[in-house]
This record gives sequence, C-alpha cells and structure tokens, in this order.
Amino acid sequence: MKKIFTFLIVALLWVPFRAQDLKGTLNIWKGCLGFNGFAFPEVWGQKMGALSSIVTKIGFTFEQIVPAFSLYSAPFLFIALLIALYAPNSIQIFGPYKKDIALFESYTDIPNSKIGFLTWKPTKRCAAVMVILSIFALWCRYEVTEFLYFQF
Repeated sequence: MKKIFTFLIVALLWVPFRAQDLKGTLNIWKGCLGFNGFAFPEVWGQKMGALSSIVTKIGFTFEQIVPAFSLYSAPFLFIALLIALYAPNSIQIFGPYKKDIALFESYTDIPNSKIGFLTWKPTKRCAAVMVILSIFALWCRYEVTEFLYFQF
C-alpha cells in the first residue's frame, strides 16, 4: 500500500514539471481525476455487447481513442511494473557493504534481505558490464534537451 501511495503522489507531483503552465497542470490533474468524464475505447463497447448499454447508463462513454501503447507493449509494461514494485532498492543491493554505508546494524536488518542473488558483488565482470552500459548510455545521448527548470 505504501508503494502505491508513493507512486500516486510522485505521479501527481510530476505533472507541474512537465506542463507548460499552471493552467495546463490543473487541466491534466482534472483529467487524471475524471472531471472530464470517463471514456473507454470504442472497440471495448463493441466487444461488451449488451453490457455496454449498462456502462453508458452509469455515465461512461465509448469514444474513438488513440491508444497510448499497443497490446504488444503491455507485457513489457507489466514486467517493468513488477521490477519497480518488487526489485530491491540500492540499500538492499549494497547491504553487505554496510560499513561504507553505515545505515543498518547488520545485513539482516535490511527489509527483504532474502535477495542474495541480487546483492552487489564487486567483480571484474560487474565492472565490465557497468562500463559497457555507461558507454551505451553516453552513445544514446543524441538529443539535446532543455534544462528542466528553464521553463519556470
């Protein structure tokens, strides 16, 4: 429940940083909270058959909606959600190095400490993977982006 609450707060508070102005922020928040109504894709209404008339009586509509993602990307989004919710955080990964981090009495004090296969082990293979990922990340920086706070 804490993770869901944190996600919702972060999602709502991220909007002002991406909207053009305060009016845009308020419009997005109204849309997220359903003040503009609730609409389902028109295709769903056709597949629901008789149930679609009940859904429209409740106040929902069926409209031509451009999908934000395809059905092919849904499994990847689901996997990303599982990783975000259940993968260990950096404190859990670097737990054995508590002497350097100095946050916990022992490794067993770290929540979800049964993640031994994911704990960080400084090896040459790990260093090589990190170097390759860093080079790839720098190589993919092909688009110049404006600093976020310039819009304020």
